[in-house]
Amino acid sequence: MPRPKKQNRSDGRYELKRTIGHNADGTKIQKSFYGINKDDALRRFH
Repeated sequence: MPRPKKQNRSDGRYELKRTIGHNADGTKIQKSFYGINKDDALRRFH
């Protein structure tokens, strides 16, 4: 499974995006997890 992509947002929160599946036409279904820091966003993911 690929590693989560982390992004530091302009508002200071961290965002982790994960692909949770694919639609019938093959496009990705993604979900974002936010936290005040990297560890908090990872905790919300698990």
